[in-house]
Amino acid sequence: MLDKVAICGIETELGKAYARLLGSVGMTAVPITDGDLKQPAPALAEKLNGVYALCNMSGAPYEARWKDRYEYDIFSSRMMSIRSLVAAMSICPTPPKVFLTVSNAMLYDPYEVHDDYSQTYGDTFMSEVGLMETNEAMSVCRRLGEVRLVIVRSGFVMCQAEGAFPLLKRLSRIGFAGLVGDGYQCIPMVHIADIARAIFNLSTDIECRGIYNLTLPNITSLGELSEAFGRRQGRTQRPLPRFLVKALVGRAEALIEQNTKVLPKRLIANGFEFEFPTIDSIVDDLLKR
Repeated sequence: MLDKVAICGIETELGKAYARLLGSVGMTAVPITDGDLKQPAPALAEKLNGVYALCNMSGAPYEARWKDRYEYDIFSSRMMSIRSLVAAMSICPTPPKVFLTVSNAMLYDPYEVHDDYSQTYGDTFMSEVGLMETNEAMSVCRRLGEVRLVIVRSGFVMCQAEGAFPLLKRLSRIGFAGLVGDGYQCIPMVHIADIARAIFNLSTDIECRGIYNLTLPNITSLGELSEAFGRRQGRTQRPLPRFLVKALVGRAEALIEQNTKVLPKRLIANGFEFEFPTIDSIVDDLLKR
């Protein structure tokens, strides 16, 4: 039983990275696709029956050009996946021991420094989505008390293939690196290798349950990220004109203007060590690949 882990969202870069990590330690990834989520609960329950853990990292990505319809896709894809998974687990003869779901760390308000116990939230779209994900996931505790629930509130996942990093890399080559406004706004982020390792630790450690922030261990700003690119490009990075930001990301502009200060207090207390603990280490690793 311990050798099988179901991954919902295995087609994402994070899902692929986690599947590779499982394979490296001799465990098997059981893929749960969008098609599986649309099946009746008994069919999905058959795939989940007997697996050790169910890790949910599905949902339309935030790092895209937002329009009215896309905001709906972000919201509905996350709600649908959690509801479908919980409904299927509730009828499994042998449900997973662990349900881990990945949410966003941008749900907190812009004023305080937030750890995993913070309950001061913002009034943005991402705050609304993050809180709804938390509420939906908590239904596991009501319906399946024996299943250990872990909610990961992740910063932006930095990787080569998708998300914010490839866009910033392209912009840095022409003297821009995502710097918007004064650059002082704090942006939570994490290297894809570190989030995959943390998910593994949280799902296999039977003492871990509840909410865990998963961001760099130090608060970092958009300006610092821009400077890291600039040092490697040998040039000063200029602020992005607002019209260019709008053209690139639409209403997702609010994401990079939002100021969110988040620390992974519980993860560090558990002894987790980041392989890429700083912006510089992330940029160095991803630029050389």
